[in-house]
Amino acid sequence: MNRILAVVLSFTFSSALCAQQINLSAVSLTDLKGTPSSASFPVPEPITPAGPTPEKEWTVMAFLNGKDSDGGLDTLAVQDLNRLAAIGSSEKINILAEVGIATFDLEHKASYSVKRYHLKRSAALGDLSNSTEYPLPLKVDMGDYKSVSDFIIWAQANFPAKRYIFIILGHGGGWMDPQSLTSKSVSPDSETHSRISLAQMKLMFTGTKGVDIYIGENCLMQMMEVAYELAPYVKIAIGSGEGLIENSSKNSQYNYEALVDKISQTSDISTEGAAAYFIDSTYPSYTLHEDLWLTLSALRLDKTAGLLQRLDTWADAVMRSGDAPAVRKAWKDCLRFSWIQFTHAPYGDLYHFIELVTENTTAPELKSLGSELMDYIKRQFVLKNAAAGYRAQHNTETGAYMESDMARNSHGISINLPPIDLTWQWSLQTSYADTGFGKAGKWPVFCDWIRNITSQPPATR
Repeated sequence: MNRILAVVLSFTFSSALCAQQINLSAVSLTDLKGTPSSASFPVPEPITPAGPTPEKEWTVMAFLNGKDSDGGLDTLAVQDLNRLAAIGSSEKINILAEVGIATFDLEHKASYSVKRYHLKRSAALGDLSNSTEYPLPLKVDMGDYKSVSDFIIWAQANFPAKRYIFIILGHGGGWMDPQSLTSKSVSPDSETHSRISLAQMKLMFTGTKGVDIYIGENCLMQMMEVAYELAPYVKIAIGSGEGLIENSSKNSQYNYEALVDKISQTSDISTEGAAAYFIDSTYPSYTLHEDLWLTLSALRLDKTAGLLQRLDTWADAVMRSGDAPAVRKAWKDCLRFSWIQFTHAPYGDLYHFIELVTENTTAPELKSLGSELMDYIKRQFVLKNAAAGYRAQHNTETGAYMESDMARNSHGISINLPPIDLTWQWSLQTSYADTGFGKAGKWPVFCDWIRNITSQPPATR
């Protein structure tokens, strides 16, 4: 029986990176495909690696899924490719990219291509003539975890380094894996109609050496449920818990240039230092514009098990206390992350929720455990957190009004939290209780308890 979740997910999926705001730089989409155009740059012929290159300090691997029939991520994928090529590999750093592109004819019919490059500094933005292209099969499914692992294995075998950074661009939907192909979970491919499920995220690293820094350029993925899947293979995970907006005209986008420059110039920089610097260099551009918001954090994934253990202890204590009024208020007032109405959003800021319960309870045990848990999140699990912006939404169907103060209430990690308004239903591949995180801990039981005390119908059936 299909699991049904009473919440609409189009908020995460239809325009998840706000790519319509992105201005394509220099090279056109047809240029990347090799189709002649009036502004085309030379593109290298594919070659096969002669063998592993000498080990460098860092290898940056960018999996840029622009195979998006909605239009939007195709432009962002090319833009990321151009920016990384403008930086180029150096004596200390390899920069590799696998980029998928959707191009459209006059009737908006899409065609697709995937290219793999060793990027070398370009003479002009969009000029790939200095870079090396490597052969790929005619069709590459960028919604298949095996394509990701194939790229990482190839990169680590041929361009070894002491440390690795992995970037993945694509739509994101948090922990939920919808049945419908009109919606998208992780890295959906519009050509093959496949996408990477939550459980498959760990499989992306099958056969690899793991990575030191994981950068998710997608919406809603900085969740406990995702961190649990990545933890065995990733040291530091960077990503956004909210819908991610990138606007090149306002220079508000992930600052890869600053990151690569920093690790190139600072030989003794730590992995944590590099991750924190990326957050620090990306955040300021989002504070300059009232219509933009950002949640961006770096997580120490070796602390995931410790957080899960403490979270179970806290949830048990809350349920034993029976302090329904404190939990109901926290459930209602907690910062939510969503691309539609906040009242429909099943994703809440974990720290903020615990903070609200702790503030509103009169039980000494809950106050003590809540303080300890918040301290662990803030000082151990979250390496760096940055949030900017403010959103307010009015639900025209229910009349509910919710405000979202990102700058004040976003603390770097979200979690499944039963939505306030269960208006829509959604068919899922996997129920929450059957996710890796759900099976490992007590949060699904706690979510059911919240539904009982808030008189909410079951989220799945």
